[in-house]
Order: sequence, then structure tokens, then C-alpha cells
Amino acid sequence: SVESGLADLRVFDAAGEPVPHAIRHAPAPPASEARFEPLPVFRLDAGTLAASGSEGFEIDAKISETGASVHLRSLHPSPTSPATAGTWLVDARSLGNEPVVGLELDLAPSAEDFVVQLRVEASGDLTQFHTLVPNAALARFTRGGYEIERLALDLPATRARYLRLTLIDGALPAELQGVTARIATPPAPPERQHTRLTGTPVAGEPGTFLYDLRDIGADLPIERIDVLPGEPNTLLEIQIDSALVAKGPWTRRHSGLVYRLEPGGTLRSAPISWRAGDQPLLRLIVSPKGGGDQHARPEIDVEWRPAQLVFVARGEGPFTLAYGKRGAADTAFEASRLVQLAGDERARLDETTATLGPPIPLAGELAYEPPPKPVAWRQIVLWSVLVLTVWTVLWLSVRLLGGAANGEAGNNQEAGNAGTDETVEAANSDPGSDRSNS
Repeated sequence: SVESGLADLRVFDAAGEPVPHAIRHAPAPPASEARFEPLPVFRLDAGTLAASGSEGFEIDAKISETGASVHLRSLHPSPTSPATAGTWLVDARSLGNEPVVGLELDLAPSAEDFVVQLRVEASGDLTQFHTLVPNAALARFTRGGYEIERLALDLPATRARYLRLTLIDGALPAELQGVTARIATPPAPPERQHTRLTGTPVAGEPGTFLYDLRDIGADLPIERIDVLPGEPNTLLEIQIDSALVAKGPWTRRHSGLVYRLEPGGTLRSAPISWRAGDQPLLRLIVSPKGGGDQHARPEIDVEWRPAQLVFVARGEGPFTLAYGKRGAADTAFEASRLVQLAGDERARLDETTATLGPPIPLAGELAYEPPPKPVAWRQIVLWSVLVLTVWTVLWLSVRLLGGAANGEAGNNQEAGNAGTDETVEAANSDPGSDRSNS
């Protein structure tokens, strides 16, 4: 495609007639609302963990008309084990067959900063456990007036009866008071493509880097930008501006924190939503606040969703998808309007998929060049008349000036001849005078 927004794209039927088309993002499945349920949680001390399998604790189960309950009792109590380290068992039997997609942890109040790593396992019988999340990060800290807290865990949808949380690095600063399950059927994440760009430092401006989205090689609808600090345990205060040309003007698009924290580099800031439209130049400014490295080049990862072509299969197939004509006007419909035009067929719009055949060059490389401008005959005629008129006026002016000059010369000659005749006549009338004078 050679026009912004795929304006040069067309769909033709077998007879060469264009059919209505639209370009849209593929619709995402509707997300179900999350529901939260508190779950019983039991802390297993170090003595319990020393035993293998289920021999480290004793299970007392009771079943009544109101439900079931389970009580765990350690066979190897260890009163000296810290209350903030170890393993916790979460009882999820009350959820039945509903999938758990996340956990939210409730810690006792504490002002201490921390970053820990946690492993999440699942079991149906308290004997065999399998790992759901091998390495999850929890954190709470404040720096430079900012506060970051992450006490939630995302899980692959699981229907296990029991969940086990184990600290594998670090210790919580306070007691784990409760666990809440997040229950929902998560929609499939939208398909995204991405590529990575490295910034160019701006001379004389430390901490300022330029990125050109045109280096990707296409005019793409960028949706998210992920700033990637180069070093672990890095927290940067940044701002991002965009512009159409390097001289500006620049428009502020984002300001805030990006971070990459250990252990394992698993705690990172979320990607930034991007809505800069047709402005391909980015300027990233790293503040020295907080010890940010103004010389390291942060990389950015830009993400976009591939567009979906929707067209009305009117007429006979096969249909031709044509593109690449420079100067073509945009003829696409709004996607919602096109769906309305489809009428009863709109219910099957997402089920019928066209497949692409081999590409066929039509006009070749000449189509990529802009079409020649039409000859402005009217303008040429007007300029010709104007030039001809000027030359006519000049020619008439020269003729008039030449005629006036010739007339004046003739008058002067007649006047000279009249004077000569009078002198001769006067001389002939008084010859004596001439002789005496001689």
C-alpha cells in the first residue's frame, strides 16, 4: 500500500466492478465481568515443609448439611519460623467448577518496601501438585513521591481444589491475612504484532532520544509502546512527545514511570497506550530524577493489531484485492455501516473467510508513481492571450513613437527651407548694399 490509511485498497468482483469494503480491527470476544470470592488460607510452617508429600500435616475433614470444612495441623510444629516467610495453602473447593484466573493477596499494614518471588501450584488431592506460575513477582515500594504496589497474581484458568503459594525469594514484610480469587472467563487477547526500535541521541540534550516509526517500513496503526530500560533494577521518569516533522511542533503524549525490577526482571511497567495518529516521530526524554541513566539508549517495543478487511461478496467471484495505486481516493465504508448494508448476512460476517491466491502484478511499478497532473488548457490559453496582448500593445506603442518622430523631423526641414528662400530674396532686393559692404 502506498497511501496513508490503506486508501489505495479496492476489492473487485470477477466482472471488474468494485464492491463495498471496510477496514477494521478484528472484533474481540466480549469479556465477562470478573467476580471475586474470598477463600480460606492456611500458613504452613517450616516444620511442615520439611516433610515430604502429605506426611508433614494432618487433615481433619468434616462434611455436614451446610457444607464441608478442612483443618490442617502440622505434625512438626516450628514456633520459631517467621510468620512472613514460607508456604500457604488456599482452599478453593467452594468455587466448584468455576475457573480461577487470578488471586489477590491481602497483607497486614506495613510501611516496609519489598519485592518477592512466588510460585503458585495446584492440586486436587493435597498429594500431587503441579505448577501454574513458576515465578511471579509481588512488590510494594515508594520512591520519589511515587508508589507502586502489586499484590495480584494472574493465573491460567484453573479449576483445582487447592492452591499452594510458596515464597522462593525474599520475605513478606507482614502477615498474609487473606486471599481473594478472581473468577472470570478471560477473553482471548487480541493478536498483536510488534517490532523493536533503538533511539538516536539528540546532540546537546542529555537524556533525549529520537525514534522514527517509519523505520518499520509501513504506515501502521500503533496501539501500544513499551519502553524497555536497559539495566535491571531501573526506575525511570520519562516523557514522550510526538511530531510530524523533526522541527516540530511537538505534542506531549505521555509522562510517568517505567521500571524493570528484579528478582528475575519479572516486575515491569505496563505498555503505554498510543494514539498519535499520523505523527511518526517520537521523542523520549529521560529525567535525571531518581538516578536515571541519561546516556543509555532505551529501546521501545511498538505494537499494533493487524487490520481486518471486510467486503460485501456482491457479484460473481473470484474477487480481486487490488492495492498500490498512488493518488487513489479513499472509498472505504465505515465498518459499522457496511455491516448494516449486509442485512441478514451480518450474522455470518465473521464466519466466512476469504483466502488469498498468488499475487498478480497489474500495472507494475508505474502504479506506484503519482499520476501526471492534467494539462491546464484554460490557464495556458489565458496566459497566451495575455502575452499576445502585451506584445500587441508594445508593437503599437513603438509604431506610434516612430510616427511621431518622423513627423517632427519633416516639420523642421520645411522650416529650414523657408528661411533660406527669404535670405536669398532679401539679398537679391538690395545689391548695392552688398557691393558697398564688400
